[in-house]
Amino acid sequence: MRRPEFDLSARRRERGAALVVSLMLVMALSVLAVAGVGNVAAELAMTRNLALDRGVLSAAASGIELALASAPFDVESDREVALVLGALDEYSVSATIRFAGATPVPSGFSIGASPSGVVAYHFVVDALAAGPRDARSLQHQGFYILGPRIAELF
Repeated sequence: MRRPEFDLSARRRERGAALVVSLMLVMALSVLAVAGVGNVAAELAMTRNLALDRGVLSAAASGIELALASAPFDVESDREVALVLGALDEYSVSATIRFAGATPVPSGFSIGASPSGVVAYHFVVDALAAGPRDARSLQHQGFYILGPRIAELF
């Protein structure tokens, strides 16, 4: 019996081609994996910053609410309210209530009041919240209180 003849020169040329192709495929997959990890890290940082932003925004709003709940309001001097919020004291809030002015209430806008007797006292609350990683939020809210006229203000 005769053995079949093979062309050894063609086999020698192909030797190692599978190794080169597989190495190129592994390299391409590695580049994609590294790019994906970098993208995930950036998304995690953005999510963390968004959570901190929402946290200080909520803390500043809470500061305004707590300052409004701390009546009485004074028309002669500003009042500062300092608060520490959060389970681990991670958010600090300072709120200032200041008197912004007074305006007479026109007749017809208050039941049974004469135009000269009822006044709208305008106040402004400024709340500054600070949190981790230098996250900050400053909020302003104005409000007024109806009351009797104080002669020194007019």
